[in-house]
Amino acid sequence: MRSDDGILKDVEERLEKLNIYELRQVARAVGVHRPADGKKSRVIEEILGIASGNTAPIEQSHRGAPPKSQQYDGKLVADIITCRKNHLSQSFEIPREEKQNVLSVNDSIGILNGEVCGILKFDGTRASLYSLSSADGNCVTVHELFIKRHSLREGDLIEGKCASRNANEIPALTEIYSVNGISVADRPIRRRFEELTHIYPQTTLKTEHGRESLFCRIIDLFAPVALGQRGFIKSPQKSDKTELLKQIAAGISFNYPHLKVILLLIDELPEVINDFKRTLNGVTLLCTDFASSCESHVRIVRLGFEYAQRIVEDGGDAVVLFDGINRLAHAYGEEYAAEIKNLLFCACNAEEGGSLTVLAALTDESNLCEEFSPLANMEIVLSAQLVEKRLFPAVDIKNSFADRDDKLLSAEELTAANRMRGLSAEEVLSLFKETRDNAELIKRFN
Repeated sequence: MRSDDGILKDVEERLEKLNIYELRQVARAVGVHRPADGKKSRVIEEILGIASGNTAPIEQSHRGAPPKSQQYDGKLVADIITCRKNHLSQSFEIPREEKQNVLSVNDSIGILNGEVCGILKFDGTRASLYSLSSADGNCVTVHELFIKRHSLREGDLIEGKCASRNANEIPALTEIYSVNGISVADRPIRRRFEELTHIYPQTTLKTEHGRESLFCRIIDLFAPVALGQRGFIKSPQKSDKTELLKQIAAGISFNYPHLKVILLLIDELPEVINDFKRTLNGVTLLCTDFASSCESHVRIVRLGFEYAQRIVEDGGDAVVLFDGINRLAHAYGEEYAAEIKNLLFCACNAEEGGSLTVLAALTDESNLCEEFSPLANMEIVLSAQLVEKRLFPAVDIKNSFADRDDKLLSAEELTAANRMRGLSAEEVLSLFKETRDNAELIKRFN
């Protein structure tokens, strides 16, 4: 899996290949100060400073003569903005001797030298920015004027500056650089999520990311994940469904670095949360531990889904992986069914562009399964019998499925999957373990 430093290196290599005129167009688009000044090396250095979060971009000026051309490499500009967003949203540790010079509410919120990156959250009439790593931490206040001026909505990812008048005051947002990775000067008018037209999932997401990712290789054949799906992992107790979600998150973020992968861990063990933080790169982790209140569980889940919807409204693709639907049901109390159905309804492949994929893991409790199974267009079923035999990954391939899989799999993949469903679990696992990847497996099997 590529680290953020690896992505930054890739950006640098692509910048080196541009001529000076193309480079200045990119520099102007990402907010470099005086992009037409200096040699090529200076312009690249300024762009990399913005991409790494070390330099603040400037707002584009519309004064003076317009540039000769408005054309630039849009994919490269988007990667620079994504790289900056990832660097700013990472947790970091400030050296002890430097802490007195840093404007900080909470080390994990992403504030350093007055810069902030967080998700907009409304609490009644009060608006705040919350850390990507902990929605229960302290916040940065957002004035109502910013919300009206930039048409901000709950869940928007805000990058900007903040300041406070004294050490005891919670900082307030003073400037906005970008919203959901898009410069405030370039943001188009966006639709509301509720107005988007839902169509069937059409684009498959491969989760396979190496020979050891057996679980991902199995679901790629028998229950393929697709953009806009609404899926479940149904499992018995002690079947390690949380670890399986982790593998899916790793596979999607590795194969599709441009997708926003959001992993919700609700009412989880602290050691599991820390393990995910340390081992998953390129994934936005929103979590609560078992010591958190029911209100915290509900708030963090709502915030995660609002964030995903804002990404889709801007034409992007988001994947929400959700572990804790059983525990969330208990937190909601009597209203759990309607509230959780509203969250699952957010899954959509929008005809206008953008998609929100939801994959939720739930323990095989009869009342919840009966309530929510009809809503799914994809299910991964884990077998209690295979768990008892210690056969992992314990996927029940006969009962796992994806609707319209003939549109998501190639003819060769579909033929191999249908034939393998007639084999025993031991035979299927043996086939996967004997081959390097699914391409080799399908070639051998067919």
